[in-house]
Formats: sequence, structure tokens, C-alpha cells
Amino acid sequence: MSAPKGHISHEKPADDARKPDEQGATSKPLTYREKYKAFCDTFHPVPVLQREDVPKGTEFFDPKYNDQLTREQLHSLLYGPDPEFSPMEGGPLLRYYGWVFTENWVIKWARDINLTVLIQAEYLVRHPELISDDEQFELASFPDDSPLFTDPDLRGIVSALARWRVVRHISELVVLSLDIEIPIAYGYKQMVVFCTNYTVARRLWLVGSMGDECDIMESLDRYMAEPGEESKEGLWYFAADNPIYVGMRAPGKASMTTMPPGASVC
Repeated sequence: MSAPKGHISHEKPADDARKPDEQGATSKPLTYREKYKAFCDTFHPVPVLQREDVPKGTEFFDPKYNDQLTREQLHSLLYGPDPEFSPMEGGPLLRYYGWVFTENWVIKWARDINLTVLIQAEYLVRHPELISDDEQFELASFPDDSPLFTDPDLRGIVSALARWRVVRHISELVVLSLDIEIPIAYGYKQMVVFCTNYTVARRLWLVGSMGDECDIMESLDRYMAEPGEESKEGLWYFAADNPIYVGMRAPGKASMTTMPPGASVC
């Protein structure tokens, strides 16, 4: 697994733009799902960033040269504000590096670490056998065929209640803060985020300063694997916050920007 540090390519990206069928379009209009899938295919995730996808001023500083940093530079790396994505300033489109996940992944982790969730009786009217006085549910104590995991509505509630606690648990395992964000990814609603293209330099410096960067990232690949998988490599996803739903701004066409004052990496 290559950490995001190696995920910045200087090669010219291949032209994989989707072009309309010139052989004669079908008269049947596309459904919303079909349109959204085509949109996600256009703004698809990639394993490697191009240089124009990273803001100027966020170059990576190798932790092995930490002894060359001044006190002010070290303080900026540790405590300085992260550069912020601002569409009005014309910076590169916001991307997240991380792993999309499903309800299956959340529920497996929640059961493995024996989370307890609170579900009020009003959400259990279709399954009165689950109603209890304390409304507490230790997920590991319920079988696979429990309505908590088989009823789509209850399953969604359990996943929503557990996902942040699962991610917090994984954060503690790797001693790194992780976030949940919304990517542009067909079939997925959320992802666990290690960094953005605006924070990648600082995050990689931090991980490199902690010890073996590859061990940490490989651990995250294992933790993020869906049930039945051994590992799942992270990718760079476009953020749903990007102003690209109208006008369809194409990937790789963003202009560059500089980091805000006081947020330089080195």
C-alpha cells in the first residue's frame, strides 16, 4: 500500500473524459440514478493525485529533517491553521483521501467491539419483541438474523448511531484523528477520511514523525476492509462540497492557490 505521500504524480493524466454517443442518442430519458452514476463516473476516485490537485505552499517536508526546523517552523507544523478550501478563491477542487464504507462495515465493527446503542420504542413498533425498559442494546448479544441487522430501517438506525463511535475507536488504535465526510461515489454515502489535498502535507509529516508511516497506513487499510475482505486501499475522492453539481467543472482544470498567511508547512 502506498501512503498518500506517493500519491502525487507528475505525469500528464490520461484523457478519459466521457463523450456522448454520436451514433444516435436513445429517445428514452435518463433516470436520476443513471444521471448521478454518469456524474460519479466523471468525478471518479483516483489512487494518485496530479500536481495541480495540491495547493501551492503545501509541499511535503520529510520528518527526517526535523532537526533543521526552526522553533517557529515546528510550531507552525504542529499548531498552525490548516489551509482551507475556498471555492471563491479558485483553489483546486477539494478531495478526500480515505475509504468509503457500508452499513455492513459499521455493524461488524460495532458488534466486534460490543457497542451499546440506545433505540427508543417508537422506532421498534414493527418489532415489539425488541422493546425494553432501558432501550439499551448490546449489539454483540444479538444474532445475525435479529431485526436490528435485517430490517433496513433499524439497520440504518444502528449504523447511524454507531459509525462515529466505530471511527473514534479506530482513531484510538492508530493514534490519529479521523473524520467522516461525504464523497462523490456511486453506491456510497460516507467515507472515513485520513486527510484532504489541502492537509496531506501536514498529516504525512505528522505520521512520519510518529514512526513507521507504512505500518500505520497498512493498519488503516486492514481496519477499513469490508466484511469478507482482508484489506482495502484508500483512494482520493472528490468531496460532495465541491461546486461541481452545476456546470460540471471537469477534474484537473482547477487553478492553484496559496496557503493562508501563517499556515506554511516549512
